[in-house]
Amino acid sequence: MVVRNRYSAIKASHDVSKSHTVSRLACWWIDVHPPGEAFVVTTAPMSAQVEAILWRYIGAAHRKAELPGRITLDAKWYIGQELVGYGRKPADYDQAAFQGIHARYVLVIIDEAGGVPKSIFDAVDALATNIDARVVAVGNRDDPSSHFATICPVRAGRCSGSARSTRRPTPASSGRLSYCRSSSHPSGSKSAKPLGRQQPDPPVEGAG
Repeated sequence: MVVRNRYSAIKASHDVSKSHTVSRLACWWIDVHPPGEAFVVTTAPMSAQVEAILWRYIGAAHRKAELPGRITLDAKWYIGQELVGYGRKPADYDQAAFQGIHARYVLVIIDEAGGVPKSIFDAVDALATNIDARVVAVGNRDDPSSHFATICPVRAGRCSGSARSTRRPTPASSGRLSYCRSSSHPSGSKSAKPLGRQQPDPPVEGAG
């Protein structure tokens, strides 16, 4: 999904290993691309969610797989002296939050996306202008007024696919992670649809 599509929005309930799953995606991204050409950025509604959850998982996967470089306690990944990834919680209305990142292969992960304001989605879009960049938003739809809820509305036929969690199903979710929307880069079969500025597509009749 992420290989083919520049933008991916994934909705799920609580306790289905969302952060654990995207931590592996972050490690894979750095591992498979040429040294110095890939960069990972992660964000979440609170600093504790960035450092104590997602980057704790990234650090554990990094150690287990014996990946290159080192990961610091303040959610940064260095290979040699080069910074190849970091997590941060910018101010809610900081449009320049992610400026200054220059790499061919940029992966942006928005964890707990239901609590992230639209302004941050818009700031993330500025990183995804390169066709080799990817943006992944994952979270719960707890707040129906959130921007993430507009990307992943609760309507039949909205989701393009689904994947089973490896953990035991919860009563609310049955262990399902739903892919609400994804879009290919311009060279693919579909046009790119930024998760920040783009309005959601209309429902697909008879789907679901």
